[in-house]
Amino acid sequence: MSKYNVVDRAKFTFYQIPKLLIHGEKYRSKITHSEIIAYAILMDRLNVSIKNNWIDDNGDIYFVYSNEELMEILNLSKTTTIKVKKKLKEIGLFDEERTGRANRLYLLEPQANNVEEAKYIMGLDKKKIEDKTIYTQEDKNKLVNNLKSKNDLNHEVQKLDFVVEKLPNQGSSIKSSPAKSNNWTSEVQKLDPSNNNLITNKDNKDNKDISAIDLTDYRLISHSFKQKGKNDSLENKLIDEYILEQQYYDLYGEELINKMKVYSFNNFQTFVMFTNKLIHAHRSVEKEKGLNLAIYDDAKFSEYTRRQLTRTFNRCIQAERFQKANNIASYLFISFKNVFIDLSEAYKNEINNI
Repeated sequence: MSKYNVVDRAKFTFYQIPKLLIHGEKYRSKITHSEIIAYAILMDRLNVSIKNNWIDDNGDIYFVYSNEELMEILNLSKTTTIKVKKKLKEIGLFDEERTGRANRLYLLEPQANNVEEAKYIMGLDKKKIEDKTIYTQEDKNKLVNNLKSKNDLNHEVQKLDFVVEKLPNQGSSIKSSPAKSNNWTSEVQKLDPSNNNLITNKDNKDNKDISAIDLTDYRLISHSFKQKGKNDSLENKLIDEYILEQQYYDLYGEELINKMKVYSFNNFQTFVMFTNKLIHAHRSVEKEKGLNLAIYDDAKFSEYTRRQLTRTFNRCIQAERFQKANNIASYLFISFKNVFIDLSEAYKNEINNI
């Protein structure tokens, strides 16, 4: 059996905050977090006042603190402490009484606007809250329908006038006929001249291998751009769950993943496609170079690489929006891959210099 220990007991010592300050109509739009914390600290100090017998003739409990002492108690600057006192007084939570010597400070009780608000505050503990980590049957049905829609999209791709298997090598263009299609490398070079020296024949081979997948992905992206502005809370929830499940924030940083989320326009399948292109490019370079190219928070070159990946993604999206990319799916893959190639070269240079 464990004995009570002072270190353990310290964990169970709390300040209390009246719920009216958070939920009451009279206070929530007027009070700041600093003022709420100050109120909670002063309310806790009521016990000290009682022990000191700081009670006036009306039985009201008061404080005797100078501004300097309040600054120390609240851990605020003098200017902020004065502002907090003034704001609490304005909204009826604080009062000050002159005595000819040190002022007496009073904390006033928060008041509900009416009986209905009081009942609402009292019932907050009993409020039933939906567990959004569990999928309802309706959620599951919607997810099934979304997956069915993706299958329908694949069928539509197969009905196109041209056949995927007959597309020219090195990547075909949906926006131009096969006869006029240029080598994919030249298309990327036109869009991003800074990456010219990084695009290799291996990139063209990769593009050839995934051309059929890219065609479907291109249609998926185009469809999502047409749907922008829609508000699908289920899709958004699925995306958030997927991000946490796959640990994408830890692996690639919040900025890039949130950009992908924005430009998926709440389309779960589009978001998955974006991340798949990123991961495919990442693993492809790791396999080719025989390196582990981690870019988590504390990894070497992570901040720079994450920034480059975000810029690359933005550039690809803008190219699609302004119709400068003939095949956005391939453009994403190759552009991401070039960033990881740069990272691999940086690793090799560091190893060589050791």
